Amino acid sequence: MRGDDRRRGAPTRTRLLALRVLERVQRAGAFADLALNHALGHSGLSAPDRAFATELVYGTLRWGVICQAQVAAHRSGLERSVELAAIGRRICEVEWDLLDLIA
Repeated sequence: MRGDDRRRGAPTRTRLLALRVLERVQRAGAFADLALNHALGHSGLSAPDRAFATELVYGTLRWGVICQAQVAAHRSGLERSVELAAIGRRICEVEWDLLDLIA
């Protein structure tokens, strides 16, 4: 993690942008790529911060999809695993991860 991206107190603009995009995706059903491109286009962020915001958004969404796939494999009976069942609880914890992004 870059030292200038995380300060005590207020969250960085980069992290707030990522959070706002993820909120639009989750709550308003926005397409992630369109919401992200729109937000980045109006952000005034530097190229490295734009790349970081992109990774925060897509990384969080990627992890949510992985959690859903793992719990679906367990629930379908295709692969019985306590680990896969437990990972399903991470789906709702992704929201906590979003809050941690800006803490």
